[in-house]
Amino acid sequence: MSFMNQSLDYSTAEFKNYMDRACGIISDTFSGINERKVFNGKTPAEVQLLFDEDLPKRPGNFDDILSEIEEKVIPNSTFNMSPYFNAYVITPNNQAGIIGEMFAAFLSQNCGKWHLAPSAVEIEKTVIRWIREFLHLPVNQSGILVSGGSMANLTCLSVARYANTPPEARGKGLFGMPPMIIYSSTEVHHCIDKAVDILGLGRDNMRKIRVNDRFEMDIEMLESQIKEDKARGLEPFCVVGSAGTVNTGAIDDFTSINEICRRYNMWFHVDGAYGAPAAGTDLTGHLYKGMDLADSVAVDPHKWFYVPIEAGCALFKDERLAKAAFSDVPDYLATDKLADDERRDYMEYGVQLSRGFKALKIWTTFKACGAERISEAIKNDILKSRHLKHLVEKHKNFEVMGEGPLSVVCFRCNPCEKGLSETDLDQLNERLLMSIEQDGRTFLTGTKINGRTVLRSCFVNHRAELSHVERVFSIIEELSEALIDSSLRARQGVGKNI
Repeated sequence: MSFMNQSLDYSTAEFKNYMDRACGIISDTFSGINERKVFNGKTPAEVQLLFDEDLPKRPGNFDDILSEIEEKVIPNSTFNMSPYFNAYVITPNNQAGIIGEMFAAFLSQNCGKWHLAPSAVEIEKTVIRWIREFLHLPVNQSGILVSGGSMANLTCLSVARYANTPPEARGKGLFGMPPMIIYSSTEVHHCIDKAVDILGLGRDNMRKIRVNDRFEMDIEMLESQIKEDKARGLEPFCVVGSAGTVNTGAIDDFTSINEICRRYNMWFHVDGAYGAPAAGTDLTGHLYKGMDLADSVAVDPHKWFYVPIEAGCALFKDERLAKAAFSDVPDYLATDKLADDERRDYMEYGVQLSRGFKALKIWTTFKACGAERISEAIKNDILKSRHLKHLVEKHKNFEVMGEGPLSVVCFRCNPCEKGLSETDLDQLNERLLMSIEQDGRTFLTGTKINGRTVLRSCFVNHRAELSHVERVFSIIEELSEALIDSSLRARQGVGKNI
């Protein structure tokens, strides 16, 4: 059997040509981003048809592949980089971060062990320190980069569970132990529920504490519930505070939560995946008093640091607990054990062994933009939300339904003088949300506030200006008019039911 060279690489000239063309496609797309629809309105079947093909057996022409990306992939993507994208909590990315991501893909570092990725590991240590400083957290805070808020919260709660169980639990599990109880507000992100499930704590052992009229956790009820659980022989071990809930941007009272956690010897965790970066602004920084007291904090650079997806961060007050929770070094990973140069192997501080170079796009973002400019962008997003709130409040057919101190506004269409019932209004706003998606000129999603269907707009978009906010609202107003008429006809028994 003879050996045949099967390198998958192109020649240097070909590779440069393809890279030049790819960069041209990206830059051309950016130049026309304001004119593109945010959502294309196609059905899943229509999009699937574009990519439903057999496994390629032979090499394809990469010029043709680039053409497919340009003609099929890009037009059928949701343009969250558009200034008219206000849905979920999704950043529009930044160009320095895109370039950083490109170099990370080129280097393809495995950041689980220091000697596999020396510069990547040191850059990760640096950007974690930068994030900590931006959030005004203590100097002893350390952490690890992960995929996003769900994994950051899971990582932090894994450490919390480890720190609050006896050593034999690692071998025997939680069987036979008193149920461990975790507390949050009713507004907490659903990834906390999933983490409780994954960690084997049982969702029945998660206490959802009611919120006040500002959608913040009711502190008196929290302590009352903890006392009740302790009296029943249960084991309260963790309280999760929210540094900006997804529904309304509410921020819990961290100082009071910390006092309770210290009184009952509990872990204090903060889910700041969305809102924590607002602690670094002069507009809302004062709202985060007490976050520096938390045992752990989750934050997403791919949200309000405008870094391309994926990039999350789990921060710990005591990194020794994180290492104790996750460190497991078999012989085949201990080949550098004689080194005495204080290497950090991130595989010992989290779930993953193989880890990508997420730090580079965060590093390029902070280096290119600077903390002050990022802080101003966050502040401007909050001001944009306040402008939208003003537009809603002065319009006769719309009303604000929920707001917090950050960049979320929840509102609904409610032509008050038309006498529509709450059920009618829910259906009207559900249809309005679908109409907005199908129209495609802007993109926002809905949620429930006090059981009612609302439109939810969230600004984590450094490209949006006040004029874009006004155009978004004018599109929503335009699309609502026909639906209001349809609702009234339906109530009078004319036309289709909404």
